[in-house]
Amino acid sequence: MINLIRANYDRILKEKRVWILGLFYVGYFFLMFVNLLIMKYRGYEIASDGVFFSILGLGGFPILPCIVVIFSTIFIGKDFRYGTIRNKLMIGNSRSSVYLSNFIVCATISIALYLLYIILSCILVLSIFGLCQMPLSTIVWALVDGLFIILVYTSISTFLTMISKNMTTSIVISLVGIFLMAFISQFMFSQVYSEYSNISETLKDILQVVLDILPSGQVITISSMRGVFNEWQILLASIIELFSINIIGIF
Repeated sequence: MINLIRANYDRILKEKRVWILGLFYVGYFFLMFVNLLIMKYRGYEIASDGVFFSILGLGGFPILPCIVVIFSTIFIGKDFRYGTIRNKLMIGNSRSSVYLSNFIVCATISIALYLLYIILSCILVLSIFGLCQMPLSTIVWALVDGLFIILVYTSISTFLTMISKNMTTSIVISLVGIFLMAFISQFMFSQVYSEYSNISETLKDILQVVLDILPSGQVITISSMRGVFNEWQILLASIIELFSINIIGIF
């Protein structure tokens, strides 16, 4: 499997679309940053905590999950299109090693993009808007949870592409799924924490559990910092989802 991973990394360095997605991601960051600067100089009161987590891509438009899905689907989909996976299997590689090598490489790119955003946020956002007011432990927990959430999205896109074997179908299903989950999670979050909500406390507790399980719900909980931040539950749910999806995909 080491040779498969090494070959995949060699492909990434030569893949122009990877660099284009990376540049798009950085460009999105700067657009968000400029927009926040404009709001600040217009007199809006902007808390550094909210800026830090929203600009990380954990809140609002799910840009990082979308980029992760697009990259994973294109990277793995090209293997199916050009018969590369068939050739890997013919020379003696197992299906599980091919699957895991693809996931590891896609996860590496996802982690690299996530760390890039953290570095840019620390340099630009915190230097302009000041230090976060929330405890350092909360920030660390949120960032760790965010990392595993991104890995869950990566595992989902890898799984869908490997089983569908069609690049276009995988991208459409994954992107529609991301926005659908984001919409549902936002609705549930508003029902749980809106002062105008009239649902029972029992139903609120159930919806909170669902929010802690769904990756999109986890994102909204972390980025808003208005609800109950169950850091252990979110981390445990993400780890279970990450291993479950990959185990199912392998077998």
